[in-house]
Amino acid sequence: MIEKTSDEALRKALSMGHARVPSVETIPPPPYQLRGCSFLMVGAEFDRSAVSRLVPSELEVVDEATGGFYVYSAPLGWGVAPYTATLAWIDIKGHDSADGSHGRYMVFGAYSGAAYRAFKYNASIVEGYARIDESPDFVEGIGGPSGKTYLRIGVRKTEGVPVAAAGTHYYLAPIHAGGICSVPVAFSYDFNAAQPEYVDLVAPVQTPLGQLQPKRLTWAGWLTNGVITIGQQSPMIDLQGAASTMSGARYLNFLTQIEKAAIAIRPDDGILFQNAAAERLAGDGFWLDNGRFSVAGKIASAWSAAKLEALSGKGSWWDRKPIGLPRRGSITPLIAQLVPSQDSLIVLVTDPGGRVGREPIEALQILGLTPAEARIGVLIGAGLEAQAAADRLQVSVSTVRSTMRPIYQKLGITKQSELSNLVARLTSVGV
Repeated sequence: MIEKTSDEALRKALSMGHARVPSVETIPPPPYQLRGCSFLMVGAEFDRSAVSRLVPSELEVVDEATGGFYVYSAPLGWGVAPYTATLAWIDIKGHDSADGSHGRYMVFGAYSGAAYRAFKYNASIVEGYARIDESPDFVEGIGGPSGKTYLRIGVRKTEGVPVAAAGTHYYLAPIHAGGICSVPVAFSYDFNAAQPEYVDLVAPVQTPLGQLQPKRLTWAGWLTNGVITIGQQSPMIDLQGAASTMSGARYLNFLTQIEKAAIAIRPDDGILFQNAAAERLAGDGFWLDNGRFSVAGKIASAWSAAKLEALSGKGSWWDRKPIGLPRRGSITPLIAQLVPSQDSLIVLVTDPGGRVGREPIEALQILGLTPAEARIGVLIGAGLEAQAAADRLQVSVSTVRSTMRPIYQKLGITKQSELSNLVARLTSVGV
C-alpha cells in the first residue's frame, strides 16, 4: 500500500507539538534550518536553446543544458517549517559553490504555509503544495499551485545502501522588484539511488514550467533524513556577500548535524536562528523566550563583555575564552562560546555532562573537507609533523604539505595552532 509520507510527517509533527506554523508576524528572517526532510528528485537534460529562453539574459545555461525537478517535505525546523514544496531548476554557469555544484536558476516553485510567505519576494514561486507517495519499490511525487497538479514525477527504487551526502548550492531567482537574487543552501541527507521512470508536466504550456520539457531523464534520487539550511538572499552581483552567507549556512547546517546547541542572535539578543539541540538545553542556564536569548542576571555583565569582545572581531574565535552559564540543578555550568557572524553572533552551548559530538574526521568532512583532507587534517591538528602524517597514511610528504593549503582555505584558518584548537574541540565537545 502506498503511504503519503509528506502528509503524515506534517500531521505527526504538528500533533506531537514539535512543529508550529508561524504566523505572518512571527516569521523570522533567514537563515532557516530544516530537519527530517524527504526529497524526491529527478535530473534531466533539456534542449539548450529552449531553456535559454527561460532564463534572464544575465545568466548562461551550462553547456550540457541540465537541471531537474523535485518535491520535498520539511516537517521540522526553525523559521518556516512545516511546509512542502515543488521546484524545477536549470543549471547555470558562473555561480558554482565551493563544492563545485552549479548554480540553480529556479524556473518554478510552489511552497505551502509560512515558507510561501517568507519566499514570495521570488517572482518564480506561487502558493502551493507537494506530496510524496512511497511504496516498497516505487516513489511518486506530485505538486503545483494550491488545488492544481502541475508536476508528477516517479522513480523506481534500486538496491543498495544509502549514501550520506552533503554539499551546497546557490539558487538564483528573479525578484518582483526587478533583478536576480542569490540564495545559499547547505544540505545533508541520505541519498538512495533510484531509476527515473517519468516526469509528467501538466502545467499550462504558456508558463515557464510548461515549457521545461526534458529531452531525457538522467538520474533520480530518493533522499531521506535531510537537514537543510537556507541562508539570506543577496543581489546576484554581490559575489562576496553570497560567499559569506553561504559560509554561514554551511556552518549552521554542520552544527545541526553534530547536534551542537546553536543560537544565532543579534547584538540586542534577538534570536535569528535556533536548532533542536538548543531547544532541548534551554530552560536552565539560558532561556529562549519570546524571540530573545537571555542568561541569569548574575552573569549579565560578564555576558555583555563577552559579546563586545566577540563583536570586536579581535583575535581568532578558536582561542577566545568561553563563558560559563550557571544552572540551578547542577554545580557544573553549561559552556557557551560566542562566534561572530557578519552583524550577528552564534552562541554555541555545550553541556559538559552530555555526550561528545561526532568523530573529528567525520565532522571535518561536514565542514567541507574531502575524506583525504580530513584524515590529514586530524593528524596534523593532533601535532604530527608532515613526515609522520605521511608515514601513518602511507602517502608522500609532498602530498601532505600540498593538502594543507586547501584545508586551511576551507576551514577559514591560517596556521597549525588554529587547526589544533579546532580538532581538539571537535574531539572533546563537538564545537
